[in-house]
Amino acid sequence: MKRVKDSYSFAFLLNVLLPGAGHLYWREYTFGLFVFLIALLAMTLFLASFIIPTTGVVIAMLFGLPMLFFLFTFVDLGKSITKRNRISQRTTKTMILYLVGAIAFQFFSPIAPVNFVLRNPPEVFTVDGNFLSPAFNDGDLVLANPLAWRADLVFVDGHYWFEIPRRGEIVRFRNGRPSSGTGVILGMFGEEVQIVDGVLVVDGIPQEADLPGQRLLQGDMALTLTNPTSILIATLNLGVVDRTYQVPADSLIGRVYKLF
Repeated sequence: MKRVKDSYSFAFLLNVLLPGAGHLYWREYTFGLFVFLIALLAMTLFLASFIIPTTGVVIAMLFGLPMLFFLFTFVDLGKSITKRNRISQRTTKTMILYLVGAIAFQFFSPIAPVNFVLRNPPEVFTVDGNFLSPAFNDGDLVLANPLAWRADLVFVDGHYWFEIPRRGEIVRFRNGRPSSGTGVILGMFGEEVQIVDGVLVVDGIPQEADLPGQRLLQGDMALTLTNPTSILIATLNLGVVDRTYQVPADSLIGRVYKLF
């Protein structure tokens, strides 16, 4: 039985955790360093894409080409291992050091994917009730994605907001209770909002746009003034406003999407 440290799977695992580490482990130092630098550039560009406006074509090129190159590194790594007859002549201690270093990179490097997800965690939860029917029904597994509007970037002091939340979005938010709330954005900063016969009226103007959350509204809601520093979010009970919350932007958890 071949040892773990001499197997394809271990080298591929290193390459996934730390691009280039698989080649370094197999003493392909020059190419391993080159792979790491390409990955470093791609991860840096990914973070910068939240700040610098880019088109879909540019994004596809910036991330598609490095991804193709990254996939190629596995092919090259497999050929290198085969050429050496799967004998790395590395000690168990060296194997452990490589593995620990690769894992540490993912968790502690500010540009690594795992570290980025830990700083921008989505919230997955199950809908309890039909209060947002028909958009979400009782038992649906949904995800609140904070990256819909903002990101925690290493080179920015605090969260960077690249998009303003929109009226009609179904969102997850912190409401000062042990559990979070899920509702529809009705009003933005300083707006006067009311619902008349299921129609959202903002500053005296009916909102006839096909907003996702607006399709859920029923009944009436008294005229409400949104705080200048808050967003007005309503929790619903089968389309009727159950309660409204004046929510600061930093208390938004994320836009809600259905998973299953």
